[in-house]
Amino acid sequence: MKIRQGFVSNSSSSSFIIMKDKISIEQKEAILNNDFMDQPWHDSWKITESEDHIEGSTSMNNYSMQDFFSKIGVEDNLITWDSIDDYW
Repeated sequence: MKIRQGFVSNSSSSSFIIMKDKISIEQKEAILNNDFMDQPWHDSWKITESEDHIEGSTSMNNYSMQDFFSKIGVEDNLITWDSIDDYW
């Protein structure tokens, strides 16, 4: 049996959650402004913000959000790759 752990780059859907108190203001702004590695398909992720976290989802994974987080310096251990319902 195969068990999926973490992010799957070729997935037809994916989601993430990041607690806002764990990232810098610059990282938060980059995520919320869809500043995704200068890719022309930057609008394929739906990004929402709550009081304490940022959540994103996509139904078609056109690029690696994990690579983007790495580029802006968000550490892997700060990201939960599932829905908010699974996080709490």
